[in-house]
Amino acid sequence: MEAQLKNIPARLHIAPSIGEQNQSISFLPYQDLLVEALSDFSNDVLSYAAMLNIAKEEVELLLIAKANNPGKINIERLIPRNVRLAVLNKLNKLMV
Repeated sequence: MEAQLKNIPARLHIAPSIGEQNQSISFLPYQDLLVEALSDFSNDVLSYAAMLNIAKEEVELLLIAKANNPGKINIERLIPRNVRLAVLNKLNKLMV
């Protein structure tokens, strides 16, 4: 897994799936934060793609919360913490 993380490009292209193409959620402004949060993990349980899906779900939730509470949520500060917690939560569920 460490070899995979070392080969990750500095910029991460998150292409929407066919069903997501009409949605207005853009991860591009937050891709550096996602890469930083996921780079802390080196495990054989979850693939990088699985961790990326978890991260995308967390960013979606934060963007919804930010839209519902304008000016109250600092998404740049919350993304690294929430992504790390979500991945750890998934790892804990898999290990139990």
